[in-house]
Amino acid sequence: HLASIAVRADNHLKVEKKILDNRTRTEVVRIANEQKVREIARMLAGDSRGEASLVHAEELLKTYGSA
Repeated sequence: HLASIAVRADNHLKVEKKILDNRTRTEVVRIANEQKVREIARMLAGDSRGEASLVHAEELLKTYGSA
Protein backbone atom coordinates (compact mmCIF):
# COMPACT_ATOMS: atom_id res chain seq x y z
CA HIS A 1 0.00 0.00 0.00
CA LEU A 2 0.86 3.62 -0.13
CA ALA A 3 1.48 5.12 3.27
CA SER A 4 -1.32 7.63 2.70
CA ILE A 5 -3.77 4.73 2.33
CA ALA A 6 -2.27 2.49 5.02
CA VAL A 7 -2.69 5.11 7.77
CA ARG A 8 -6.47 4.91 7.34
CA ALA A 9 -6.64 1.18 8.16
CA ASP A 10 -8.14 -0.11 11.40
CA ASN A 11 -5.74 -3.07 11.52
CA HIS A 12 -2.13 -3.20 10.41
CA LEU A 13 -0.42 -6.41 9.39
CA LYS A 14 3.21 -6.80 8.37
CA VAL A 15 3.96 -9.63 5.95
CA GLU A 16 7.55 -10.86 5.75
CA LYS A 17 9.11 -13.52 3.58
CA LYS A 18 11.89 -15.53 5.24
CA ILE A 19 14.06 -18.36 4.04
CA LEU A 20 14.83 -21.01 6.67
CA ASP A 21 16.55 -24.31 5.88
CA ASN A 22 16.21 -23.62 2.12
CA ARG A 23 12.45 -23.20 2.49
CA THR A 24 10.53 -20.01 1.96
CA ARG A 25 8.16 -19.10 4.77
CA THR A 26 5.73 -16.25 5.12
CA GLU A 27 5.13 -14.61 8.46
CA VAL A 28 2.20 -12.31 9.17
CA VAL A 29 2.30 -10.19 12.32
CA ARG A 30 -0.21 -7.64 13.62
CA ILE A 31 1.56 -4.38 14.43
CA ALA A 32 0.41 -1.47 16.57
CA ASN A 33 1.59 1.68 18.29
CA GLU A 34 5.28 2.49 17.74
CA GLN A 35 5.74 -0.42 15.32
CA LYS A 36 2.97 1.05 13.18
CA VAL A 37 4.65 4.47 13.17
CA ARG A 38 7.99 2.91 12.13
CA GLU A 39 6.37 0.87 9.37
CA ILE A 40 4.52 3.89 7.94
CA ALA A 41 7.82 5.84 8.08
CA ARG A 42 9.52 2.99 6.20
CA MET A 43 6.81 3.15 3.55
CA LEU A 44 7.31 6.90 3.21
CA ALA A 45 11.11 7.01 3.03
CA GLY A 46 12.39 3.49 2.40
CA ASP A 47 13.56 3.14 6.01
CA SER A 48 12.41 4.27 9.43
CA ARG A 49 15.62 5.80 10.74
CA GLY A 50 15.04 9.37 9.59
CA GLU A 51 13.48 11.78 12.03
CA ALA A 52 11.54 13.54 9.27
CA SER A 53 9.87 10.31 8.10
CA LEU A 54 8.94 9.38 11.68
CA VAL A 55 7.41 12.81 12.30
CA HIS A 56 5.52 12.65 9.00
CA ALA A 57 4.22 9.15 9.83
CA GLU A 58 3.02 10.30 13.26
CA GLU A 59 1.26 13.31 11.70
CA LEU A 60 -0.47 11.13 9.10
CA LEU A 61 -1.61 8.66 11.75
CA LYS A 62 -2.93 11.45 13.99
CA THR A 63 -4.80 13.04 11.11
CA TYR A 64 -6.22 9.97 9.34
CA GLY A 65 -5.82 7.01 11.68
CA SER A 66 -4.69 6.38 15.19
CA ALA A 67 -1.10 6.52 16.43
